[in-house]
Amino acid sequence: MMRGLIYTLEAVIAAILIVTFLVTISHQFQIINPSPENMDEKAYNILKSLDDRDVLRNAAIANDFDGINNNITLYQYGHSIQICDYENTCIGTTPNASNVWVGTYIISGRYTYSPHLIRLYLW
Repeated sequence: MMRGLIYTLEAVIAAILIVTFLVTISHQFQIINPSPENMDEKAYNILKSLDDRDVLRNAAIANDFDGINNNITLYQYGHSIQICDYENTCIGTTPNASNVWVGTYIISGRYTYSPHLIRLYLW
């Protein structure tokens, strides 16, 4: 009778260890392969940080997508910038890749209403 209880307890402990191991491994794979929502948010946060440092507005008004592109340092992703005005005239490059995420950021002009849409493509 006592042996059956010990074998049952061992089986329960083994099951708990296996489930804990599987949950830990699946959580690590989720961190390694970010979801597209995380990448869109990452691109937006990069553009927001450039705007907070007052780099984005001046470059967007001057249509200087290279100036914005040079301020972005992403070692593990390819990236490109596109700037569009209120007439939907865009300058910059769009990537020719299969998995592309885009973060968009809208700013107004300096002292005038002249909205610009900045797109940061990550692939």
